[in-house]
Amino acid sequence: MKSFLIDFIFLFCRLIPISLHHLRVEGAFLVSAVRENGYTKFIEVKSLAGEPCILQTDFEGEVKVLGVDKGKMGQKVSRITLRLRKGETAILYVGEKPTDFNIKELTSSKESWNAWGEGK
Repeated sequence: MKSFLIDFIFLFCRLIPISLHHLRVEGAFLVSAVRENGYTKFIEVKSLAGEPCILQTDFEGEVKVLGVDKGKMGQKVSRITLRLRKGETAILYVGEKPTDFNIKELTSSKESWNAWGEGK
């Protein structure tokens, strides 16, 4: 089986709030995540095909997992390996368990939009 790497350091390199909901990534995974105050609050991974998944995260310390047995997760510093069966979902976080795992719509003003990278 092939493993698929999802690099959250690339996605979350800026200190802006980010919410992803069911981002479909290579290897047949749906990924949701929330980043607030410069830190990733949680990452949720749902396997659609049962392939192994490797996540490069910005997590520091022991990563905790919900939804599947801890034995399905491996950790080497900030690199997390998940062995999920088709249809299984794992939620990853560090520190205290978040009070909720809701993905909330972020608001922005039209003046801050720069859809195609065009300078003004």
